[in-house]
Amino acid sequence: MTIWRPQQYHRAADKAATPAEISDNAIATIEALRRRSRNVPEILSLRHLSVRAGVPYAYLREIVERNATRDYRLFRIRKRPVRNQRLRYRIITVPEARLKKVQQWIDRHVLCAAEPDEASVAFTKRSSVYAAASIHCGARWMIKIDIRAFFESISERQVYHVFHEIGYQPLVAFELARLCTRLRRRAPPLKRWSLGFDRRYEISAYINGQVGHVPQGAPTSPRLSNLVVRELDEDIRTIAASAGLTYTRYADDLTLSKTTDDFSRAAAVKVIRKIYRVLGAHGFAPNLAKTQIVPPRARKIVLGLLVDGDRPRLQREFKARIRQHLHYLMHPKFGPAKHAKAQGNATIYGLRNHIKGLLAFAHGVDPEYARKQTELFNRVHWP
Repeated sequence: MTIWRPQQYHRAADKAATPAEISDNAIATIEALRRRSRNVPEILSLRHLSVRAGVPYAYLREIVERNATRDYRLFRIRKRPVRNQRLRYRIITVPEARLKKVQQWIDRHVLCAAEPDEASVAFTKRSSVYAAASIHCGARWMIKIDIRAFFESISERQVYHVFHEIGYQPLVAFELARLCTRLRRRAPPLKRWSLGFDRRYEISAYINGQVGHVPQGAPTSPRLSNLVVRELDEDIRTIAASAGLTYTRYADDLTLSKTTDDFSRAAAVKVIRKIYRVLGAHGFAPNLAKTQIVPPRARKIVLGLLVDGDRPRLQREFKARIRQHLHYLMHPKFGPAKHAKAQGNATIYGLRNHIKGLLAFAHGVDPEYARKQTELFNRVHWP
């Protein structure tokens, strides 16, 4: 990032015949931002952002006004099947190319400069599933809680406060929040779904009765979610510490563990009740069906990895799934086309990417095993 100096800014403003009042206000705004967050770029207006991100101002204005006819493309992916339950799907929202470009710029230059709580083990340069699971290796007791509709539960108002706390002026923070959120059809009657912005900064074209939420699939959503829930993570860490538990959060997956036996199911229930209350206070709801208390003699699984030893390991079921895929892909009576159809994949290309993803996951946990399976995968004849 180019070093900013007020003297250079003054000279450039004088050369452009900019009124002193405007340049003085701009310098004061930049200096206020730098006092709060020295590593983030200055953004003085939406037009300024359009220049920095290389996205047309008129388009950004449409997005902020909620007037864009095409901002996101929605599609659904099938979740892993659960016995005795109907098919489940996850809705993914993919931003339009120009919107994606400005979101990537915001994520790369603004959000990456802010630190999440220490309990957050996802969506940072240093994070990985293996490292996150390693924290709980050797656990004797474990509590697992899942947050329901995690991204969709984060409101435009909460996103605004993230950008404002970073140091941006209210109007710019509001515009950044609009660029990083998507309208929800119905906003629940809760405080976090009301705008509550300072009306001194009101622009009539920005007034909208609906409040957006963080879309799952936008480049900014992962880091934004981490920053929104910093206080939540701090509150749960306090609960965990009082019970002698280690706490981590990987997106919407909360894991608490204890490496000694001096715990009980009754104590776990008390901890869970406290966490449920804290989640509610922060505007989230637990997925009750996924809450688990894992006692000493049960298998300990964190983010799909076994953590009952001194290091995370792949599950037998995971290896069996890869073995089954490779068997049918290489079988002369089946092959990629028939196997893709049997799996319900829309395309052979989708099946191929899915298996490559499984192998990449395996490589981060057991490189030698992944290498051998990748050699077999590379022998498959793809049409």
